[in-house]
Amino acid sequence: MWTDPKIAPMPTGGVIIKIRNESTIPRFLASGFYGPAMRVGPDGEPDAARYLDALIEMAAGRRGDHVFFRTQNRFVYGGQLRGASDHAAISLNGRRGLLGKRANAPCVIPESGVEPSEPPRFEGLDSARQTRRCRPLFVRFRDELGLAGRWIDEYELYFALGDYAYLLPTTWMNTGMVAISPGETNRLIELVRDDPSGVIGHDENDVIDRCEEPIPHDPDYGPDLLGARTQEGLLAAALADPSQLSVGLPPRGASIAQRVPISPFRPRDVEFADVGWYTGRSINGGTLPDVLLYLDDEPAGAALRHRIDIQQAWLERLLGDGARAIDRFVAAPAFEDGFYESEGEGTMRPSHEIRLPLDRSGL
Repeated sequence: MWTDPKIAPMPTGGVIIKIRNESTIPRFLASGFYGPAMRVGPDGEPDAARYLDALIEMAAGRRGDHVFFRTQNRFVYGGQLRGASDHAAISLNGRRGLLGKRANAPCVIPESGVEPSEPPRFEGLDSARQTRRCRPLFVRFRDELGLAGRWIDEYELYFALGDYAYLLPTTWMNTGMVAISPGETNRLIELVRDDPSGVIGHDENDVIDRCEEPIPHDPDYGPDLLGARTQEGLLAAALADPSQLSVGLPPRGASIAQRVPISPFRPRDVEFADVGWYTGRSINGGTLPDVLLYLDDEPAGAALRHRIDIQQAWLERLLGDGARAIDRFVAAPAFEDGFYESEGEGTMRPSHEIRLPLDRSGL
């Protein structure tokens, strides 16, 4: 239910990283890093679409966010992110991909040896045992709570979140690296601290060697908001450095999440906001963002208007008059007449419009 929007200390969010091979988690815990492996193409570069997807997944992380690994129906605590607090808390590994090239980044994490080799696709083809991979982006974390390796069964979290009759990042997104709300983060921390199901041990000496200090991401390396070629490029830029949006974004110190579901439970076509921020208002125990951002790489029209109206109607069902405390921003190259034709009496025009003169010269 709606909580009074009194200003409180900014909440801390978290990220959930899905890991297929549980045997790699001890090395990640001991080394204090995680980076997704990407296949390397004939040109020596990672696939452009996969690189952009990984950047979107990782760019919502900020210093202090709590890291959880999800594997085999478990949530495993890792630590807290290190790095920047006002832009993406990621580091660059080598000169593959746009950001690494611009930063002339050294390779500090080996591109192989982290995960076991793949089995041969066909018997007798030894050459198929290892696929060329790289890890151009990674996050660093450190356990400040003494909880690293503790895990809970995923159902323990779902039971704890049973009072919320709407989708949350933990119950919707199931791949890659997902930013979660402060409310979900707090529940996870309470569970792994007070009632863990077990502990994954890790040897502090079993670390992945680093040959040089990593180079942290800097907004000067991009991605450039006005250079976005696609909707995904726009989202990656807005997450990595929201200050490019101006008009008071991001809220100082607020937690951030990408593709936040604003929807009741439904089997498909879930409605979501492209970016959500969680401030000290702590709506519904910090499970709902109170600042929403919608992005469009084409002129915003009736389709985006309908999407916003549907989400506003759902928030009003949940929060009543409290929904009016939620701020909305829309960023697009232009705004068509259909964008202002709101559906229903209860909906309202977004608080702020941001015009983006895109030149489509970047990601």
